[in-house]
Amino acid sequence: MLATIIKTNVAAKMSVAIMRAFVAMRKYISNNLLEQRYINNLVIEHDITLTTMYKQNKNL
Repeated sequence: MLATIIKTNVAAKMSVAIMRAFVAMRKYISNNLLEQRYINNLVIEHDITLTTMYKQNKNL
């Protein structure tokens, strides 16, 4: 990190800011993945329901 090379308050603050940015990015990516997984599961369930209904109507 910058603070280990340049031992100033500014370097230490920048190192903290960089770490906070990485934490924020990780949270953002994690939340988006959870939302995408939820949407994918809904689509799969919907597709299964429609396929089942189609097969039942085809047999009539």
